[in-house]
Amino acid sequence: MALVAACAGSALGQSRSSFMFIDSFSGITTTPVGPLTFDVALSAAPTVTVSGTTYAVTDLFGFWALRDANPDFTAASGSTFAPWNWHRNTAGVGDVAGWKTNPNTGILPGGSQSFTCSALSVGEIDRFGVHVRIDGTLPFGGNTFHLALPSPGALALLGLAGAVATRRRR
Repeated sequence: MALVAACAGSALGQSRSSFMFIDSFSGITTTPVGPLTFDVALSAAPTVTVSGTTYAVTDLFGFWALRDANPDFTAASGSTFAPWNWHRNTAGVGDVAGWKTNPNTGILPGGSQSFTCSALSVGEIDRFGVHVRIDGTLPFGGNTFHLALPSPGALALLGLAGAVATRRRR
């Protein structure tokens, strides 16, 4: 079952403080498919809303597990696979562990990618984060930024609510 996120964030770096919340987003999903594996997908027409303006997402080129506060993840490691590079940053408060691409080429609308960690303290994940590019220019400049997705528990509740609603309609 895909877990669809309902709100998000923005920023310009790759430490925990880079991932900020924005008005909303749609069409970006994370699906746990094993204890250390996550599928990340974009719908055919993903969007983000920043300062009241909705933008089309053109691609997603970073995915991380986020720890909001210290201590950092007890365990977090992964492997590089083309074009995705393993990336971890414990600078400042919090921790990020995941993958990014350079150059910025990743998941296109309608596409998906599986990410498997070698080790990850899954119970310590506070939320997930992604790096996206939009069609247009953001109010703070540029066309890329980092989104902080809702916590895995909130995503599970959203997925459960969707399953209950689907069941009630039958």
